[in-house]
Amino acid sequence: YDQQISFVFSYDKTTFNWIPFWIESILIKHKILFILSSLSFFLFFYVPYNQTIHTKIKLFIISLWLMVAGWFFTAPDPRFALGFLLFLAFFPLSLFLGKYIPFNKISNPVFAITTLIILVYTVKKSDTLFKQPRHLYHVVNTDIPPFQTTTINDVIFNTSERINGNWNNRCFSIPLPCICETNPFVQPRTKNIRNGFVMKPKPDSIFIQNYNY
Repeated sequence: YDQQISFVFSYDKTTFNWIPFWIESILIKHKILFILSSLSFFLFFYVPYNQTIHTKIKLFIISLWLMVAGWFFTAPDPRFALGFLLFLAFFPLSLFLGKYIPFNKISNPVFAITTLIILVYTVKKSDTLFKQPRHLYHVVNTDIPPFQTTTINDVIFNTSERINGNWNNRCFSIPLPCICETNPFVQPRTKNIRNGFVMKPKPDSIFIQNYNY
């Protein structure tokens, strides 16, 4: 996500107008998850239980959304919030369906099937260790893909090539600074490249609409 919306850091922004860029940058599945999570607000108005339990559920939902707010305004990458977003998405559904689904009868079969799936997944993922037991003692070497040297705005970058059937270019252990694709608008923030890079000129709506990420 940093690669997709890094221009936001050079954009003349107020506190909240970066949010439309964030919405455009996340994947469809994350948008669906966020919408489903928002349905938990309905629990403030109706819960199929008594008032005491309803009050406790309200407090619980509030605490979860405070966590969401902390995530959203500090590090809004969906992978950092999948735990509580998934819970918020399915918690309302489980409350309303709890009266109609005999969980006491299906819990054991579901547990058995889930355990079987986990075992199959574990064995499949452990196949490399069975074939090459040395990886139990030594870490697998990190790949260094072929790369070319490119100069952009007086800064020398290493541009990687695709390997291992990946869908995109990745830097892996290529010497820094490394970029996955040539971007003529990249410039260092300061004279020291340790401080990172920005896109200049500052992107406006026309620039963003026509730039191919």
